[in-house]
Amino acid sequence: MSIKSSSNAPNSNPFSQKTMASMKKTFYYSFLPTKKEELAALAINRPYQVTRTLVEIRDSESTTPSQLDPNNPWSIRKTLETHEAATGKIYLSHEQVFEHIFRRYPLESAKHIEMGNKIYVSVCDLTDHNSPVIYGPNDEQTFFEKGSQDRYVLGLNMAMVRSRGFKKDDEVAIYFDPMTPIFYFKAFCD
Repeated sequence: MSIKSSSNAPNSNPFSQKTMASMKKTFYYSFLPTKKEELAALAINRPYQVTRTLVEIRDSESTTPSQLDPNNPWSIRKTLETHEAATGKIYLSHEQVFEHIFRRYPLESAKHIEMGNKIYVSVCDLTDHNSPVIYGPNDEQTFFEKGSQDRYVLGLNMAMVRSRGFKKDDEVAIYFDPMTPIFYFKAFCD
C-alpha cells in the first residue's frame, strides 16, 4: 500500500516522533481565590471569576499507555450534519477529544489548542484503502482547533471534501495516531 501526499513540504507538526504515554488531560478549577486575586477583584468591584487550567494526570484506568485496537482503530465515529458535509469542518465533542485525542497529545500541544489556537495537522484519508492520501499540514485547510461550547473542530481539505461528495447523514470515523502523528479518516458514504 502506497500513500500519496498532497503536500511536498516537510511536516511542521509540533508532536515529537517518540512514544508518548497515555496521560489523561483534565481541567483543574480554581474556586477559591488567593488573597491577591481577591483584592484585585475587589479593586475593580467585580466578583472573583472561577478559572480553569488544563492539567495532565496519571491514567487511573490502566497502568500502560492506551493502545489502538489494530483490528478496529476507529475510536471516533459520527454522522455528519449538513454544515459539516458542506464545510469539511467536523465537530467533535469534549468527551471524544479528551478521551481519544488529547489522551495521546503532549500537554503543551493540548494547552495550545485549549487556549483557542489553531494547529495545522495531517489527515490521512483511508476511505479508499488501496490508495490513501495525506492532506496537510501546510495547506492551511487541514487543522484542529477549539470551537464553541467546549467542542473541537477537525478541518478537512476542501479537495478531499469535494472528491468524497459528503452529504448529511454520511458516517465518518476518525482516530489519532501519536506515533505518526496523523489524524486518520474514513468515510462510509453510499
